[in-house]
Amino acid sequence: MADLLFVRPADDQAAQVCSAIGGRLWRWVQYNAHSIPTWTTVDLAGSANATRTNIDAELRNGHRHLFYFGHGNSSGLIANGSSLVDITNIHLLPSSAIVVAVACHSLNGLGATSTANGHVAAYLGWGDQLAIPGLYPNPMIDALCDGLLPLLQGNDLQVSKTALEECLSDALTNYQSWQPPPTAGAGAALFAKMACTYAIYCLDIEGNLAAVL
Repeated sequence: MADLLFVRPADDQAAQVCSAIGGRLWRWVQYNAHSIPTWTTVDLAGSANATRTNIDAELRNGHRHLFYFGHGNSSGLIANGSSLVDITNIHLLPSSAIVVAVACHSLNGLGATSTANGHVAAYLGWGDQLAIPGLYPNPMIDALCDGLLPLLQGNDLQVSKTALEECLSDALTNYQSWQPPPTAGAGAALFAKMACTYAIYCLDIEGNLAAVL
């Protein structure tokens, strides 16, 4: 049993960017164990490791919380077109669990249902598209990493949501002054600003806002 189960399939280019966010946070936990709560972790990285079979097995091991980085839809968290975490296995987590899903669409479906049914205590995620600009991803990658650090440092979900919003707002400021290369096309800067704005708008929590790891 571990405190934190990280799942990051990296099954395509967009998911690889999300996986990098999860990898950075996982390494941060390892390197800062002396100054934060001592979290034990399991990291299912890559599509060969982040399979439904492996995830079900890990969930049955009693891991306390789930951090997912990849694709999602209203029914659950997916990779290669198949469901990895949905309503049929999320209940394997303890009812006190927090789920953090850096993924599209899963909040209003899986997040709302799993918290309403008492399967998990809280679910932080996005209710619609979470797009990270491919030409200049670093501001949003940094924002998502930095915004989740307060949760890993022992703060509650509401504090981390506020931190995420502030960090994404800083990223938006960065994108507002970004000058894409001419080959990027006229819409590149606009897309980056819209993606960051929408990431703030669609971020929310289902369940207990005061939940802590």
